[in-house]
Amino acid sequence: MNAASPLRHVAFDARPLLEPRGGLRRYLGELLPELARAAPGVTWTGVSTSRPSDPPPGPFRWEVVPGPDASALRFAWEGLALPAALRALGPDVFFSPWGAVPGNPRVPVVATLHDLAFLERPGSLPLRHRLYWNRVARRLPRATAVIAVSEATRAAALARLPLDPSRVRVVPEAPSAAFRPADPARVAEARSRHSLDGRYVLAVGAFEPRKNLETAVAAAGLAARRLAAPLPLAVVGREPAGPVAGAPHARRLGPLDDEELAALMTAAAAVLVPSLDEGFGLPVLEAMACGAPVIASRAGALPEVAGDAALLLDPLDGDAWAEAVASVAADEALSGRLRAAGPVRAALFSWRAAARATLEVLRGAAGAPA
Repeated sequence: MNAASPLRHVAFDARPLLEPRGGLRRYLGELLPELARAAPGVTWTGVSTSRPSDPPPGPFRWEVVPGPDASALRFAWEGLALPAALRALGPDVFFSPWGAVPGNPRVPVVATLHDLAFLERPGSLPLRHRLYWNRVARRLPRATAVIAVSEATRAAALARLPLDPSRVRVVPEAPSAAFRPADPARVAEARSRHSLDGRYVLAVGAFEPRKNLETAVAAAGLAARRLAAPLPLAVVGREPAGPVAGAPHARRLGPLDDEELAALMTAAAAVLVPSLDEGFGLPVLEAMACGAPVIASRAGALPEVAGDAALLLDPLDGDAWAEAVASVAADEALSGRLRAAGPVRAALFSWRAAARATLEVLRGAAGAPA
Protein backbone atom coordinates (compact mmCIF):
# COMPACT_ATOMS: atom_id res chain seq x y z
CA MET A 1 0.00 0.00 0.00
CA ASN A 2 1.24 3.48 -0.87
CA ALA A 3 1.21 5.67 2.25
CA ALA A 4 1.69 8.80 0.13
CA SER A 5 -1.48 8.33 -1.92
CA PRO A 6 -3.67 11.43 -2.02
CA LEU A 7 -6.93 11.13 -0.13
CA ARG A 8 -9.79 13.27 -1.44
CA HIS A 9 -13.00 11.35 -0.74
CA VAL A 10 -13.78 8.75 1.91
CA ALA A 11 -17.12 6.96 1.97
CA PHE A 12 -17.97 5.25 5.24
CA ASP A 13 -20.63 2.90 6.52
CA ALA A 14 -22.77 5.15 8.73
CA ARG A 15 -25.10 2.42 9.99
CA PRO A 16 -23.47 2.33 13.46
CA LEU A 17 -24.90 5.83 13.98
CA LEU A 18 -28.38 4.30 13.68
CA GLU A 19 -27.68 1.82 16.48
CA PRO A 20 -28.72 2.34 20.12
CA ARG A 21 -26.09 3.87 22.41
CA GLY A 22 -23.27 1.34 22.60
CA GLY A 23 -19.79 0.40 21.45
CA LEU A 24 -20.17 0.61 17.68
CA ARG A 25 -22.06 3.89 17.73
CA ARG A 26 -19.59 5.37 20.20
CA TYR A 27 -16.62 4.27 18.09
CA LEU A 28 -17.82 5.97 14.93
CA GLY A 29 -19.36 8.96 16.71
CA GLU A 30 -16.10 9.77 18.51
CA LEU A 31 -13.81 9.00 15.58
CA LEU A 32 -15.58 10.94 12.80
CA PRO A 33 -15.15 14.49 14.16
CA GLU A 34 -11.46 13.83 14.81
CA LEU A 35 -11.01 12.42 11.30
CA ALA A 36 -12.62 15.53 9.81
CA ARG A 37 -10.43 17.82 11.92
CA ALA A 38 -7.28 15.91 11.00
CA ALA A 39 -8.05 15.92 7.27
CA PRO A 40 -10.07 19.09 6.50
CA GLY A 41 -9.57 18.77 2.75
CA VAL A 42 -11.19 15.34 2.55
CA THR A 43 -14.85 14.81 1.63
CA TRP A 44 -16.57 12.40 4.03
CA THR A 45 -19.76 10.67 2.84
CA GLY A 46 -21.74 8.44 5.16
CA VAL A 47 -23.76 5.68 3.50
CA SER A 48 -26.60 4.09 5.45
CA THR A 49 -30.15 2.83 5.21
CA SER A 50 -31.48 6.10 6.68
CA ARG A 51 -30.09 9.46 7.74
CA PRO A 52 -28.75 9.51 11.32
CA SER A 53 -31.09 11.47 13.59
CA ASP A 54 -28.25 12.70 15.79
CA PRO A 55 -25.14 12.82 13.60
CA PRO A 56 -21.76 13.84 15.04
CA PRO A 57 -20.63 17.41 14.37
CA GLY A 58 -18.62 17.89 11.21
CA PRO A 59 -18.80 18.54 7.45
CA PHE A 60 -20.27 15.15 6.62
CA ARG A 61 -22.43 14.26 3.64
CA TRP A 62 -25.10 11.58 3.90
CA GLU A 63 -26.13 9.13 1.19
CA VAL A 64 -29.30 7.21 2.01
CA VAL A 65 -29.55 3.78 0.38
CA PRO A 66 -32.80 2.21 1.62
CA GLY A 67 -32.53 -1.28 2.96
CA PRO A 68 -33.30 -3.59 5.90
CA ASP A 69 -31.90 -3.16 9.39
CA ALA A 70 -32.55 -6.75 10.55
CA SER A 71 -29.38 -8.82 10.96
CA ALA A 72 -30.68 -11.61 8.73
CA LEU A 73 -31.11 -9.21 5.79
CA ARG A 74 -28.14 -6.87 6.18
CA PHE A 75 -25.91 -9.11 4.11
CA ALA A 76 -28.06 -8.63 1.01
CA TRP A 77 -27.77 -4.81 1.33
CA GLU A 78 -24.01 -5.09 1.75
CA GLY A 79 -23.74 -7.37 -1.25
CA LEU A 80 -25.93 -5.46 -3.72
CA ALA A 81 -27.17 -1.99 -2.74
CA LEU A 82 -24.01 -0.77 -1.03
CA PRO A 83 -21.60 -1.71 -3.87
CA ALA A 84 -23.86 0.04 -6.38
CA ALA A 85 -23.86 3.19 -4.22
CA LEU A 86 -20.07 3.10 -3.95
CA ARG A 87 -19.67 2.80 -7.71
CA ALA A 88 -21.87 5.88 -8.11
CA LEU A 89 -20.04 7.87 -5.42
CA GLY A 90 -16.55 6.95 -6.62
CA PRO A 91 -14.62 7.45 -3.34
CA ASP A 92 -10.89 6.81 -2.98
CA VAL A 93 -11.58 4.31 -0.19
CA PHE A 94 -14.50 2.87 1.77
CA PHE A 95 -14.24 2.75 5.58
CA SER A 96 -16.31 0.07 7.32
CA PRO A 97 -16.34 0.80 11.07
CA TRP A 98 -18.11 -2.42 11.99
CA GLY A 99 -16.10 -4.64 9.68
CA ALA A 100 -18.61 -5.50 6.95
CA VAL A 101 -16.85 -5.68 3.56
CA PRO A 102 -19.18 -4.94 0.61
CA GLY A 103 -19.49 -7.47 -2.18
CA ASN A 104 -17.40 -6.43 -5.25
CA PRO A 105 -17.10 -2.78 -4.15
CA ARG A 106 -14.51 -1.83 -6.85
CA VAL A 107 -12.86 0.52 -4.35
CA PRO A 108 -10.31 -0.26 -1.61
CA VAL A 109 -11.89 -1.15 1.74
CA VAL A 110 -10.64 -0.54 5.29
CA ALA A 111 -12.60 -2.56 7.86
CA THR A 112 -12.45 -2.29 11.65
CA LEU A 113 -12.57 -5.47 13.72
CA HIS A 114 -13.75 -4.93 17.31
CA ASP A 115 -13.74 -8.51 18.57
CA LEU A 116 -14.22 -12.13 17.55
CA ALA A 117 -16.71 -13.12 20.24
CA PHE A 118 -19.05 -14.51 17.57
CA LEU A 119 -16.34 -17.06 16.71
CA GLU A 120 -14.70 -17.52 20.11
CA ARG A 121 -17.97 -17.75 22.07
CA PRO A 122 -20.75 -18.46 19.55
CA GLY A 123 -23.31 -19.19 22.26
CA SER A 124 -23.16 -15.59 23.44
CA LEU A 125 -25.18 -14.36 20.45
CA PRO A 126 -28.63 -15.27 19.10
CA LEU A 127 -28.49 -17.45 15.99
CA ARG A 128 -29.55 -14.67 13.59
CA HIS A 129 -26.74 -12.40 14.80
CA ARG A 130 -24.23 -15.24 14.79
CA LEU A 131 -25.03 -16.09 11.17
CA TYR A 132 -24.61 -12.47 10.12
CA TRP A 133 -21.28 -11.96 11.89
CA ASN A 134 -19.93 -15.27 10.56
CA ARG A 135 -20.60 -13.94 7.05
CA VAL A 136 -18.87 -10.70 7.96
CA ALA A 137 -15.83 -12.70 9.11
CA ARG A 138 -15.71 -14.70 5.88
CA ARG A 139 -15.57 -11.48 3.84
CA LEU A 140 -13.03 -9.72 6.05
CA PRO A 141 -9.97 -11.14 4.21
CA ARG A 142 -11.19 -9.28 1.09
CA ALA A 143 -10.51 -5.94 2.83
CA THR A 144 -7.51 -3.96 1.62
CA ALA A 145 -6.61 -3.26 5.26
CA VAL A 146 -8.03 -4.24 8.64
CA ILE A 147 -7.95 -2.12 11.79
CA ALA A 148 -7.97 -4.14 15.02
CA VAL A 149 -8.82 -2.21 18.18
CA SER A 150 -6.27 -4.10 20.31
CA GLU A 151 -3.30 -6.43 20.05
CA ALA A 152 -5.48 -9.17 21.53
CA THR A 153 -8.06 -8.73 18.78
CA ARG A 154 -5.33 -8.69 16.12
CA ALA A 155 -3.84 -11.92 17.47
CA ALA A 156 -7.25 -13.60 17.60
CA ALA A 157 -8.03 -12.50 14.04
CA LEU A 158 -4.74 -13.78 12.66
CA ALA A 159 -5.28 -17.09 14.46
CA ARG A 160 -8.85 -17.59 13.22
CA LEU A 161 -8.98 -15.91 9.80
CA PRO A 162 -6.80 -16.06 6.65
CA LEU A 163 -5.53 -12.50 6.97
CA ASP A 164 -2.22 -11.05 5.80
CA PRO A 165 -0.49 -9.83 9.01
CA SER A 166 1.03 -6.88 7.14
CA ARG A 167 -2.48 -5.58 6.44
CA VAL A 168 -3.76 -5.68 10.04
CA ARG A 169 -3.00 -2.52 12.05
CA VAL A 170 -3.81 -1.95 15.72
CA VAL A 171 -5.56 1.36 16.47
CA PRO A 172 -6.85 1.53 20.07
CA GLU A 173 -10.06 3.23 21.13
CA ALA A 174 -10.26 5.93 23.81
CA PRO A 175 -12.61 7.35 26.46
CA SER A 176 -14.98 10.14 25.50
CA ALA A 177 -14.24 13.62 26.87
CA ALA A 178 -17.37 13.24 29.01
CA PHE A 179 -15.52 10.76 31.21
CA ARG A 180 -13.58 12.77 33.76
CA PRO A 181 -13.94 13.31 37.52
CA ALA A 182 -17.34 14.92 38.01
CA ASP A 183 -17.76 17.93 40.28
CA PRO A 184 -19.23 17.25 43.76
CA ALA A 185 -22.61 18.82 42.96
CA ARG A 186 -23.06 16.62 39.88
CA VAL A 187 -22.01 13.55 41.87
CA ALA A 188 -24.44 14.35 44.69
CA GLU A 189 -27.27 14.85 42.21
CA ALA A 190 -26.62 11.52 40.46
CA ARG A 191 -26.29 9.62 43.72
CA SER A 192 -29.52 11.10 45.03
CA ARG A 193 -31.38 10.29 41.82
CA HIS A 194 -30.40 6.62 42.07
CA SER A 195 -30.62 6.36 45.87
CA LEU A 196 -26.92 5.49 46.21
CA ASP A 197 -26.37 7.17 49.55
CA GLY A 198 -23.45 5.16 50.92
CA ARG A 199 -20.58 3.14 49.54
CA TYR A 200 -21.34 1.19 46.33
CA VAL A 201 -19.66 -0.59 43.44
CA LEU A 202 -20.58 -0.28 39.77
CA ALA A 203 -20.63 -2.54 36.70
CA VAL A 204 -21.36 -1.61 33.08
CA GLY A 205 -22.30 -3.97 30.29
CA ALA A 206 -24.84 -5.95 28.33
CA PHE A 207 -26.41 -8.90 30.08
CA GLU A 208 -24.83 -11.56 27.89
CA PRO A 209 -22.76 -14.57 29.00
CA ARG A 210 -19.46 -13.06 27.83
CA LYS A 211 -19.83 -10.10 30.21
CA ASN A 212 -19.92 -12.50 33.19
CA LEU A 213 -21.94 -10.14 35.36
CA GLU A 214 -22.79 -13.05 37.64
CA THR A 215 -19.27 -12.73 39.05
CA ALA A 216 -19.80 -9.04 39.83
CA VAL A 217 -23.12 -9.75 41.54
CA ALA A 218 -21.68 -12.57 43.65
CA ALA A 219 -18.49 -10.68 44.51
CA ALA A 220 -20.36 -7.62 45.75
CA GLY A 221 -22.58 -9.75 47.96
CA LEU A 222 -19.67 -11.69 49.47
CA ALA A 223 -17.63 -8.51 49.95
CA ALA A 224 -20.49 -6.89 51.89
CA ARG A 225 -20.59 -9.87 54.23
CA ARG A 226 -16.82 -9.71 54.76
CA LEU A 227 -17.02 -6.00 55.48
CA ALA A 228 -20.14 -6.45 57.63
CA ALA A 229 -21.54 -3.38 55.88
CA PRO A 230 -23.83 -2.72 52.93
CA LEU A 231 -22.13 -2.60 49.53
CA PRO A 232 -24.78 -2.38 46.79
CA LEU A 233 -23.90 -3.13 43.17
CA ALA A 234 -25.29 -0.70 40.59
CA VAL A 235 -25.46 -2.21 37.08
CA VAL A 236 -25.75 0.05 34.04
CA GLY A 237 -27.05 -1.42 30.77
CA ARG A 238 -29.89 -1.53 28.27
CA GLU A 239 -30.97 -5.13 28.61
CA PRO A 240 -33.37 -6.77 31.10
CA ALA A 241 -32.27 -7.48 34.66
CA GLY A 242 -30.46 -10.77 33.92
CA PRO A 243 -28.26 -11.84 36.88
CA VAL A 244 -29.36 -8.79 38.88
CA ALA A 245 -32.84 -10.26 39.29
CA GLY A 246 -33.21 -11.91 42.68
CA ALA A 247 -30.05 -10.35 44.16
CA PRO A 248 -31.23 -7.94 46.90
CA HIS A 249 -27.92 -6.05 46.97
CA ALA A 250 -27.83 -5.45 43.17
CA ARG A 251 -29.83 -2.89 41.21
CA ARG A 252 -30.23 -2.35 37.50
CA LEU A 253 -30.10 1.34 36.67
CA GLY A 254 -30.81 0.92 32.96
CA PRO A 255 -29.01 2.97 30.30
CA LEU A 256 -27.49 6.29 31.38
CA ASP A 257 -26.05 9.18 29.42
CA ASP A 258 -22.29 9.71 29.62
CA GLU A 259 -22.41 12.56 32.13
CA GLU A 260 -24.61 10.61 34.53
CA LEU A 261 -22.44 7.52 34.21
CA ALA A 262 -19.28 9.56 34.74
CA ALA A 263 -20.73 11.03 37.94
CA LEU A 264 -21.56 7.58 39.32
CA MET A 265 -18.15 6.22 38.30
CA THR A 266 -16.46 9.13 40.07
CA ALA A 267 -18.09 8.22 43.38
CA ALA A 268 -17.94 4.40 43.09
CA ALA A 269 -15.80 2.44 45.53
CA ALA A 270 -14.83 0.36 42.48
CA VAL A 271 -15.90 -0.34 38.92
CA LEU A 272 -16.03 -4.05 38.13
CA VAL A 273 -15.33 -5.45 34.64
CA PRO A 274 -15.47 -9.26 34.99
CA SER A 275 -15.76 -10.13 31.28
CA LEU A 276 -14.68 -13.54 30.00
CA ASP A 277 -13.36 -11.82 26.88
CA GLU A 278 -13.18 -8.30 25.46
CA GLY A 279 -11.96 -7.02 22.13
CA PHE A 280 -11.01 -3.77 23.84
CA GLY A 281 -12.89 -2.98 27.07
CA LEU A 282 -13.82 0.69 26.90
CA PRO A 283 -15.54 0.81 30.34
CA VAL A 284 -12.12 0.18 31.91
CA LEU A 285 -10.71 3.40 30.42
CA GLU A 286 -13.91 5.34 31.07
CA ALA A 287 -13.82 4.42 34.75
CA MET A 288 -10.10 5.18 35.02
CA ALA A 289 -10.59 8.57 33.37
CA CYS A 290 -13.12 9.36 36.13
CA GLY A 291 -10.62 8.38 38.81
CA ALA A 292 -12.50 5.23 39.86
CA PRO A 293 -10.62 2.15 41.13
CA VAL A 294 -11.00 -0.62 38.55
CA ILE A 295 -11.10 -4.38 39.09
CA ALA A 296 -11.04 -6.24 35.78
CA SER A 297 -10.58 -9.68 34.30
CA ARG A 298 -7.27 -10.99 33.13
CA ALA A 299 -8.90 -11.86 29.80
CA GLY A 300 -8.90 -10.69 26.18
CA ALA A 301 -7.67 -7.14 25.70
CA LEU A 302 -8.36 -6.00 29.27
CA PRO A 303 -4.78 -6.44 30.56
CA GLU A 304 -3.28 -4.43 27.68
CA VAL A 305 -5.87 -1.67 28.15
CA ALA A 306 -5.60 -1.51 31.96
CA GLY A 307 -1.84 -1.92 32.26
CA ASP A 308 -0.82 -1.77 35.93
CA ALA A 309 -3.53 0.74 36.83
CA ALA A 310 -6.17 -1.88 37.77
CA LEU A 311 -6.45 -5.07 39.78
CA LEU A 312 -6.56 -7.95 37.27
CA LEU A 313 -8.13 -11.28 38.25
CA ASP A 314 -9.16 -14.61 36.82
CA PRO A 315 -12.76 -13.95 35.69
CA LEU A 316 -13.96 -17.26 37.18
CA ASP A 317 -12.25 -17.01 40.58
CA GLY A 318 -15.18 -15.85 42.66
CA ASP A 319 -13.26 -15.80 45.95
CA ALA A 320 -10.54 -13.60 44.47
CA TRP A 321 -13.14 -11.15 43.18
CA ALA A 322 -14.89 -10.96 46.55
CA GLU A 323 -11.58 -10.39 48.32
CA ALA A 324 -10.51 -7.71 45.82
CA VAL A 325 -13.82 -5.84 46.10
CA ALA A 326 -13.65 -5.90 49.89
CA SER A 327 -10.01 -4.78 49.88
CA VAL A 328 -10.56 -1.85 47.54
CA ALA A 329 -13.64 -0.74 49.47
CA ALA A 330 -11.87 -0.88 52.85
CA ASP A 331 -8.21 -0.11 52.13
CA GLU A 332 -7.79 3.63 51.56
CA ALA A 333 -4.17 3.26 50.48
CA LEU A 334 -5.03 0.69 47.81
CA SER A 335 -8.04 2.68 46.67
CA GLY A 336 -5.99 5.87 46.52
CA ARG A 337 -3.25 4.20 44.46
CA LEU A 338 -5.76 2.98 41.90
CA ARG A 339 -7.58 6.33 41.81
CA ALA A 340 -4.29 8.10 41.08
CA ALA A 341 -3.05 5.59 38.49
CA GLY A 342 -6.27 5.40 36.47
CA PRO A 343 -6.36 8.90 34.93
CA VAL A 344 -2.67 8.65 34.04
CA ARG A 345 -3.31 5.39 32.20
CA ALA A 346 -6.47 6.66 30.48
CA ALA A 347 -4.63 9.75 29.22
CA LEU A 348 -2.43 7.51 27.06
CA PHE A 349 -5.44 6.86 24.81
CA SER A 350 -7.13 9.55 22.70
CA TRP A 351 -9.53 9.72 19.78
CA ARG A 352 -7.24 12.29 18.16
CA ALA A 353 -4.44 9.73 18.08
CA ALA A 354 -6.88 7.08 16.86
CA ALA A 355 -7.99 9.37 14.03
CA ARG A 356 -4.43 10.08 12.92
CA ALA A 357 -3.59 6.38 12.86
CA THR A 358 -6.83 5.58 11.02
CA LEU A 359 -6.03 8.24 8.42
CA GLU A 360 -2.66 6.59 7.80
CA VAL A 361 -4.44 3.32 7.09
CA LEU A 362 -7.02 5.01 4.84
CA ARG A 363 -4.34 6.84 2.87
CA GLY A 364 -2.36 3.66 2.43
CA ALA A 365 -5.39 1.72 1.28
CA ALA A 366 -6.43 4.46 -1.17
CA GLY A 367 -3.35 3.69 -3.26
CA ALA A 368 -3.97 -0.05 -3.37
CA PRO A 369 -5.91 -1.92 -6.08
CA ALA A 370 -9.52 -2.71 -5.18
